[in-house]
Amino acid sequence: MQNMHSGLISEIERHLQKTRNLADIFHEQRLTEKMPPEALAEIIHAALIRDRGYTCLSFNLTTADPRCWQTLYETAASGDGFDTVIAYHKTIEDLFLINPLKIQHWEEAGTLVPCSLMVGYTCAVPDRDTEREARYLQEFRSICTQSPLSPSVDRPHSQLPLPEGNAIRATTRYAVPVTNEFFHYGNVEAWRNIIESYQKKYGNLKVQIFYREKPVYRIGSLFKWGKVNVGDAIHFSVVGPEFKDVAKLKKYLTMAASPRFMPFIKKNVNTSLNLF
Repeated sequence: MQNMHSGLISEIERHLQKTRNLADIFHEQRLTEKMPPEALAEIIHAALIRDRGYTCLSFNLTTADPRCWQTLYETAASGDGFDTVIAYHKTIEDLFLINPLKIQHWEEAGTLVPCSLMVGYTCAVPDRDTEREARYLQEFRSICTQSPLSPSVDRPHSQLPLPEGNAIRATTRYAVPVTNEFFHYGNVEAWRNIIESYQKKYGNLKVQIFYREKPVYRIGSLFKWGKVNVGDAIHFSVVGPEFKDVAKLKKYLTMAASPRFMPFIKKNVNTSLNLF
């Protein structure tokens, strides 16, 4: 696995030396099929921050309905003279890279999910100007965090088709008490399996997790932090056009945060639990 990652990193670096955009490489090489999100995040940091010193800014989308990505495309298109990559964390474990000047990337990203994390990386070209880079990212963030996002009425791209279906909404954040004396990997794996089962049953719904008011993008990080103790609460919300079985989801997650987590970690490899 390490050798495969090293080979991919070398291939990515070869393309970057030709001043290619990292998001373009991401799609051409189908990187999501070749390595996990945490490995991609490490590659992005190494390639753009450590080796090239890109200016970086992270933020969360608004809790309202931010489905109109056309406005973001228009904002990016107006920023001539920058090489920019947007890392969009669509779900807890789903990282998607966008070259904001490529409309097809926005189309593939689809409906933008409320509260999702976005990280912008940019570099002024051909000459570096960190102040311009910071201003550009701040403008991009201000557009992303408006409530709601809507396409400009006087730009031709406002006529691009919106995603079909009902408006995307988010439920309130439900508190799940941690009652296991030691919240360990078994509890985390149970949460992972429950959420996987829920999202497989309801493909248009996504589960968002929050711990200490901060979004959790990889469930495994709850275990790695080592800070989840009995008496704590983990919050979750459901995002989508309509909500189903939220009470059952809360019931199962509550059990999974207790000593009764075992039923949720017994499953066959490459299959999901049939809970919903």
